Amino acid sequence: VFLKVLGIDTNDRTALYYYVQIALRSNQIAEAKKIIEQVDKNTAIYEFISGLVKEHEAGHEQALKHFRAAWAKDAFDLYAEKLYGLYTAQKDKTAIKNLVTEWAGRLPNSGQAILLSAMLKQEEGLNDDAIKLY
Repeated sequence: VFLKVLGIDTNDRTALYYYVQIALRSNQIAEAKKIIEQVDKNTAIYEFISGLVKEHEAGHEQALKHFRAAWAKDAFDLYAEKLYGLYTAQKDKTAIKNLVTEWAGRLPNSGQAILLSAMLKQEEGLNDDAIKLY
């Protein structure tokens, strides 16, 4: 009802993200789940906001599964950022490098992907490559 009253399109991934975040920060998990129920299950945003709920419920492995599925379905900075944050928290350097490489390939104009690519090059001692990216 809330989404309909506000005229929110259930395909508007940014609006859905913020509404689910508001519900979760208010510890209204049931409300967040009601929002998810209105979204097409075959979409990336469905996977992403489902992951947010799982993460909130401390289901980190299930959350990661949903975030990976969202990224696989749609190249969107927000999805990659979430994966990057989780991989960084896990200190999974291989996953970080693979993600950043894929991110830069799928979204070549993403400032975040370019910056993270430059930082990885710098960490690898490839300073000339890093400078070009910076």
